[in-house]
Amino acid sequence: MTTDWGQWKFWFDVGQWGIMLMLSGWMFIDKGRAKNSNAIREMTMSQQTLDKRITQLENKAATHEDIAKLTAEMEGLKSTLTRLTVTTDRIHDYLLNKKES
Repeated sequence: MTTDWGQWKFWFDVGQWGIMLMLSGWMFIDKGRAKNSNAIREMTMSQQTLDKRITQLENKAATHEDIAKLTAEMEGLKSTLTRLTVTTDRIHDYLLNKKES
């Protein structure tokens, strides 16, 4: 019984090609998985950055109490301006009448 080395070489080559194809497929899939992981990581970082910015904006935003205070101050300024306008009108009338007499 003689050993046919050509047949052994053929099956060895077929096995080698099979292993290479499986390895190539695994590398292709793993590369895609790594890209997806990086994209997810970047999106998570972006989301965390946006969350921090929103939190800072919420902390600095005016509350209802602040707006109520500003409204009260505006009403006070309006009343002061109204009194000032009345006083200015009285001075104007006085000066006009003084000139005539």
